[in-house]
Amino acid sequence: MSSSSATDIGPIGVIGGSGLYEMDGLSDVRAVRPDTPFGAPSDEITLATLNDVRIALEAAAETPADRTNLAKAAELIVCGGGARNADLMARLTAALVPARVVASDDRGLPADQVEAAAFAWLARAFVHRLAGNVPAATGAEGPRILGALYPAR
Repeated sequence: MSSSSATDIGPIGVIGGSGLYEMDGLSDVRAVRPDTPFGAPSDEITLATLNDVRIALEAAAETPADRTNLAKAAELIVCGGGARNADLMARLTAALVPARVVASDDRGLPADQVEAAAFAWLARAFVHRLAGNVPAATGAEGPRILGALYPAR
């Protein structure tokens, strides 16, 4: 593991399990714990190159199918600021052939609103006492209601 600045992380984050770190086309793999204006992250981030595109891998879900599912993906939906970066979108499109690379806007959700929509969905699930997890992705023993409510006094 090495130290790195926040600007050295890479133009895209791929969220998935450790199996992603061994996929074909991945090179220059190294773990870093970047210094950021908000302090160090709770865990290291893995930087790599995928077909000449610098990426940051974050282990967020451990499933045996991660690597297989990524290889079979027909489409990558990009959200956040990366979806507005024409150079990044062109490089991803070239690197991930034959998969389609599209902005989430093209699928009905503005790229800048994905995180807010996810939190709204989680809040709704909590209020309606619905499970907010996918056990196969999280490793939980079953469906779980996520979150807590702390009323103001």
